[in-house]
Amino acid sequence: MIQWRMAARRSSRPLAVTAVVLLLAGCSSSTIDVPRDAQVDIPTPTAAEQTPTTDPAAEPVVTPTAPVLVDETLDCAAILPLDTITAAFELPPDLVTESALDGTCAWTIAGNATALTLSSSSGATAASLVEQEQAGATEPVNLGDQALFRAGNPSADPAATVVVLQGTRLVTLRSFVGDQASLVGLMESALVTIG
Repeated sequence: MIQWRMAARRSSRPLAVTAVVLLLAGCSSSTIDVPRDAQVDIPTPTAAEQTPTTDPAAEPVVTPTAPVLVDETLDCAAILPLDTITAAFELPPDLVTESALDGTCAWTIAGNATALTLSSSSGATAASLVEQEQAGATEPVNLGDQALFRAGNPSADPAATVVVLQGTRLVTLRSFVGDQASLVGLMESALVTIG
C-alpha cells in the first residue's frame, strides 16, 4: 500500500503543477473583459478648459498660382524667314527647313526637327519669368520688359533658351545650335514681327 501512495503522489504532482500553470495562464491574459453594463465615465473638458487649435485672428495663407498662359498662333515664315536663320547661324541655305509642330514654330537643322523652336503665349506676368529662371542658371538679356538667356546644359536640357516677357506676352526661343549672340539676334528679329 505504501508503494501505491508513493506512486499516487508522484503522478499527482505533475497534474497539480499543470493545473496551477493553467490557472495562472488564464490570469495573465492581455485581454481585459469589461462587462456590457459597466459605466465608463470619461471627463469632458468644459469651454474654459478647451484650447483653440488655431489662432482665430490668423488669416488663411494664399499661395500664388502661376498665371494661365494661352498659346498664340504665329506666322512662322513671316516671323523668322529661313534666310534670317541661316544668316544668324552662318549656315548653308539648304541646311534649314521649316518643321511641322503644333502650336510652336519649329525649324529643322541638320536633321533635328526641333533644332530651333519659337513659341509665344499671352497672359504672362513677372511670375512666369521667375518660373523660367528656376529651371536653371540664367543671365539677364536686354530685350522686352524683362528677358533671360539660359545656356544649354548637356545633363539637364541641352537646348539654349531665350525667354522674353513683353507686356503680358511670353516669347520663348530654344535652339540646339548657335551661341548667345545669335539667339538674341534671332529673338530681336522675331519680336519686331510679333509686335
